[in-house]
Amino acid sequence: MLLSEQDAFFEKLYDDMFDNMKTYARVQLHDPFGVEEVVQDAFYTALQQLEKLRQHSNPKGCLMQILKYKIKEYKRAHSRALKFFLSLDDNPLPEARAPSNDFPVSTSSILKTIREVLTTEEYYLFHRIILNGASHMEMSVELGITVWSSQKRLERIRRKLKDVLPGH
Repeated sequence: MLLSEQDAFFEKLYDDMFDNMKTYARVQLHDPFGVEEVVQDAFYTALQQLEKLRQHSNPKGCLMQILKYKIKEYKRAHSRALKFFLSLDDNPLPEARAPSNDFPVSTSSILKTIREVLTTEEYYLFHRIILNGASHMEMSVELGITVWSSQKRLERIRRKLKDVLPGH
């Protein structure tokens, strides 16, 4: 089967850049799952903008810029998830956020609230990504969805939890 001109362009770009992008991402992230995720996500974004990329004067440089953006995006998301996870420890919340009673808020009560608010599917995704450290790439394969869908679902879950977990 003959490849279309666009397919051939993308395939050549993928072949030429995949190893370099993976190496760059590995140096930036130090996370093998994150490396795979950001590189594949960069190629997915490039594929969505293929015509624009084909007309660019430096498509390889443009692809590297996409990767750099995806790395920053990944680091921000990872940092937010880490801050959220660390806020679930057994220590009482600061005075300004403390409930009116004298009992500290514990991880188990927060997790119980999370279980009550989220659907079974939402809790599963939340648990796998936030608590178990699964990547969006892993979740996309596991659930049969795109990486973007996994990211969007987690974003909706975070918004939902922000409404019920004051101060987070």
